[in-house]
Amino acid sequence: MPLAVHALESDPTTDDAFSVPEQSPYVFASVSNGSVEIFFNDQKTVAAEYPNLAATIGASLTLYMEVDSLQAVLDRVQKAGAKISMPVTDQFYGMKEFAFEDGDGYTITIAQKMG
Repeated sequence: MPLAVHALESDPTTDDAFSVPEQSPYVFASVSNGSVEIFFNDQKTVAAEYPNLAATIGASLTLYMEVDSLQAVLDRVQKAGAKISMPVTDQFYGMKEFAFEDGDGYTITIAQKMG
């Protein structure tokens, strides 16, 4: 288990922690506490899904926001003329997502639970 996740699992104030897959090599890990959730991703996996992150833009950061109406956000993003970096995709983990770049080139992923 990744060191950060292992350390947080033993913290009684942490609500949840997990990694994918459960054995090394890890490509994803998550920790949460209340309404705050932090994801850790393998750099190669992220670069495959978001090629622009393979280039240096000053930091390696993506923002991931869960919303009730992905389509409403997508409509506003498209109307504003933002560059869509990942089209709407149904993910294996039960989320419908799309990503766009903000004015500084950072990736923002919008997600809605499927079903």
